[in-house]
Amino acid sequence: MRRDLVKQLALLLIDWEHRQGRAVDRADLARRINVSRSSLYAYLNGTTLPSTAVFDQLLTALGAGAELQRRLSTLRDAIEVAPQRGARSAVLPAPRQLPCVTERFAGRGAELDRLAHLLDKPGGVATVIVAIDGAPGVGKTTLALWWAHQLKERYPDGQLHVDLHGFEPEGPLDPGEALHRFLHALGAAPESIPDDLDGKSALYRTLLADRKMLVVLDDARSSDQVRPLLPGAGRCLVIVTSRDRLDGLVVREGAHRVTLPVLPRREARDLLRRWLGAERVAAEEGAVDELIGLCAGLPLALSMVAARAADRPDWRLSALVSRLREAPDRLGALGEGPADLDPRTVFRASYTLLPERAARLFRLIGGAYSDIDAHACRALLDADAPPTAELEALNRPMTCSPSRSSAGSPRTTCCGSSPATWRGAVLRRRAGARSGASSTTTWARRFGRPGRSSHAARPTCRPRDPGGRAPCSGTGRRRWRGSPSRCPRCRRR
Repeated sequence: MRRDLVKQLALLLIDWEHRQGRAVDRADLARRINVSRSSLYAYLNGTTLPSTAVFDQLLTALGAGAELQRRLSTLRDAIEVAPQRGARSAVLPAPRQLPCVTERFAGRGAELDRLAHLLDKPGGVATVIVAIDGAPGVGKTTLALWWAHQLKERYPDGQLHVDLHGFEPEGPLDPGEALHRFLHALGAAPESIPDDLDGKSALYRTLLADRKMLVVLDDARSSDQVRPLLPGAGRCLVIVTSRDRLDGLVVREGAHRVTLPVLPRREARDLLRRWLGAERVAAEEGAVDELIGLCAGLPLALSMVAARAADRPDWRLSALVSRLREAPDRLGALGEGPADLDPRTVFRASYTLLPERAARLFRLIGGAYSDIDAHACRALLDADAPPTAELEALNRPMTCSPSRSSAGSPRTTCCGSSPATWRGAVLRRRAGARSGASSTTTWARRFGRPGRSSHAARPTCRPRDPGGRAPCSGTGRRRWRGSPSRCPRCRRR
């Protein structure tokens, strides 16, 4: 490496002479960087390694571009830490930082096949980055750790892991702190670790340049938080989990995105079998299916309920299902226990990151609707056009869509208001948009008390069609989405 640095400096000197049209006055150059002539010759010959500050001044004086400066500075840092790494490697073992993984992992066969296919592709110069995103509680961390443990033997130089706390109430972990932990694990001497983020990141890439390592970055807040923690070599694998889609990481660094949906019913049953046993699940198949629906197929919610049922083998699952079904705050019922297992905390962290207008729409939707379209959202917000940006924010994995999750009520969990408060506000807003008592009666009948069954409350019958016509009331012949005789959703004329 030292010979390579000497060669690069010689080429830089030649390039400077070509641009200036004259030979380099080395005495003048030594005065400009405030060193002696003998020291300058030692730097250029490779017998002495200049300090970081002097090396930066030398590169600036020779007119090196920003990219060349970064590359040569990284090479200089590698020369400096090489003896330290060799001395400390005899003391420090290769880092093996992967946390334990649950033995009750179930499902995700399609996702694991896709992840395995990514590593089967021919290797290149770029680091392989896999970004696993999804809603809170969908099992991103569990999948990442399960896969990482399966792969760890393929990365003999070690595995690094850090929880970035991207959505914790205290705020995300600073990437500089994460780098400091990694550098210590990799054997860097404390006095050699730079203070600034860029310096730490450069040293980190240098230490990983000749290693084949697995890096797991859990619960990332954004692409900017992840980017300084990425190796520069092509022999490493990085697994990132986040509630956000990390579009910047996909576009700029070429990360492979894997979005986790909720568990399909078959895989959710497999998860419950691992908790409760095959016989208990088979004995109450109807209750099991309803339990999966009440938990919205979320592995976190299913595991919490299953753990409670496993502790009480004399309980009937149907009784547990009945309790969840009738609970006014289902997330609260699921969260009975330690604070770190309260799903309300998990969802609230995502809700607080929503823009104000998107959060307001989230509450309004959760107050009355189980299925809704963009034109109804426009009416709820009294907007001139469908709220595309707000709907895009709500459709990102970091939020739990109220129209698709039956595991809880976002209006009670996130904003603290009662369902009745928001339901009344929505009814008044929509009733005020129409004239006559019949409209008010129709909407009151559609959004009655929770649990009431009526034609108008069916989730597949939308409250308003794109043309702005009144909803199907179950009587008469109205044109609905082009149908001259009946509503195609409820099939009533």
